[in-house]
Parts: sequence; C-alpha cells; structure tokens
Amino acid sequence: MHRLHDPPALGASVAGLDAEALERSSHAHDAAPLRARQAALALQAFRDPVETARARLDGAIGELDGDDVVGALRDLTAARALAVDALGSDAPELADYDEALARAHVARGQLDEAEQRERAAVAVIEHWYGATSARLVRLSTTLGTLQQQRGDLAGSLASAERALAIEVRFEPDGEHTAELERDVALALERQGDLAGAAAHANLAIAHLAAILSPVRVHPSELYMLVGRTVRELGQLEPSRVALERAIVLADRADRDRVAPRIELSYTLVAEHRGAEAVATLASVAAAADLEAPRIATEFHFALAKALVASGDRARAETELERAKTGYASLGKTSQR
Repeated sequence: MHRLHDPPALGASVAGLDAEALERSSHAHDAAPLRARQAALALQAFRDPVETARARLDGAIGELDGDDVVGALRDLTAARALAVDALGSDAPELADYDEALARAHVARGQLDEAEQRERAAVAVIEHWYGATSARLVRLSTTLGTLQQQRGDLAGSLASAERALAIEVRFEPDGEHTAELERDVALALERQGDLAGAAAHANLAIAHLAAILSPVRVHPSELYMLVGRTVRELGQLEPSRVALERAIVLADRADRDRVAPRIELSYTLVAEHRGAEAVATLASVAAAADLEAPRIATEFHFALAKALVASGDRARAETELERAKTGYASLGKTSQR
C-alpha cells in the first residue's frame, strides 16, 4: 500500500483530483496533462503491479482525451501488458484495457483492430459474468457501431438486439431502453426490414413517453425514422402524420429543422402534392446551406424532386445541379 504523505503518491492524488474537476466541468482536453502527470507520479509511488498497470491505463486515457492518440495507443498497449503480467491473460479487469484500446484504434481509423479489442472485452466479461451481464449492454452497443462502420450489417443488428435484450432483462422501462430500441430500428432499416424498423421506432417513442428523465435520443429523430420507413412500405398518410409530428418536436427544441422537412417532402411528392413539398422545403431554405454538407446536398436533391412534381422543371434543373455538385464534393471528402 502507498501512503498519502509519500510525495509521489500525494502528487498523483492531487493531479487526479484536479483532472477529475476539469473533466466534470467539460474541460477534458485541459485535464489530459494532469492525467499524464498522475500516471507518472503513480508509477513512482505504487509498488503493487496491479496499481501500476491501472495508473498507466488512467494516464493513457488522459492522453486519448487530449487527442494524443499515438501516445495513448503506445501507453495503453504497455498498460495492458503490465495488467496481463500482474493478473493473468483472462482476468476480467482486462476488459477495461481492451475497451480503451478499441477507442484508440477508432481514433486512428483502425476499425479492424478496434473490433478485435472490443470483441476481446466482450469475451472476457462473458467468461466471468455470463452472457447476460449488464456490462455487455455498453460493450455490445459499441461493437455494433464498429460492425456497422465496417459494413457488417448482420453483425451490427445482432449486437444491437443483444444489447436491447439484456437491458430489457434488467430494466424494461429504463432510461436507455428507448435509445437501444432506436439502435435496433436503425439496424433493421439498414438490413431492409422496414416493418421491423418502424415497430421498434414506435416502441422507442412509447418508452420515451413513459420516462421523465432526459435521454440522448430525441423524439423527433424517432418520428422521422417511423415516417421514412412506413413511407417505403406504401403507408403514406401514417408517414405524413409521423413526419409532421417530427417537425413540431424539432422546431420546439430548435434542433434539426431541415432533415424532417426533407423527409416530409418525399412523402408529399409520393402523395402527388408537389406544391406543398416545395413550400415545406422553402420554409428552411435559408438554414439548409448552413447544415452539414450531406444534409445541405440532400436538401437540394429533395427540392429538385419537389419542383419536378410541381411542374417547375427549370428551377428543378438548377437545384439538381447544386445537388450533383454537393454529392461530388462529398465523394472527394470521403476519399481523403
């Protein structure tokens, strides 16, 4: 055991408290040097190899929070090696090291390596705590995101469904259930199961209505998901109702005002209501080009479709050219 009055240990404790205060005040980047100092001092103070490995892990996470990805990856690898020496190759604590390594690999754009580390974390938790451990909710969610980014849509869906099933087992009405239902809905949509996607999106909406605490998923996002999936199933009136609700909620929260109107315009065009689609999009025309490039580009494409449906082909050609330019620019960006 280290003693608090021992200078290195005291310094490590003080640096750790300072870093924690900065992290809680949303200044994680400023906390990174303190976490690194905490780890350096702790390495001097601790004689226990387990504590030494943990101190190195904490310092590496500080580097990662401070955008020193190369240093973080180096020190995380070293920290995990220390942990294996101290605890053994199948210790449950290794999940923390593998999770952090997965995050570092993502920051480096190394998705294959990130998925391997995330799978290692899942495996060790399964081994020690069983296939329905509550901790697997977060791990499966992260794994599903990585699988989706790598194009493994079936794997992504399986991971999302697993996370949801475990969450419902422990907290069927918990605050994270709506978010996990949303994740399953999106995974089903990517797989082409539109009816299933709509069903899970509606379940997410129901869960949101049943809880009072704020969650990371906004109801407007869920109504958009319902609206676009049922439209593809040919259910145009339910689609329009859901998307109109999405617009009301988005406007009320002053967020994402353009995207739900794009989706509503597609439904209105499908209903042969081109003039209404044009008017819907015109109401956010000034804001559209301030959005992320993908949304701004799709706005011009949607407006071109609406103008064609309303009979204004001259303006439609102009908007279509703007959309083509935007898509070309997006393609160049994705190749960098």
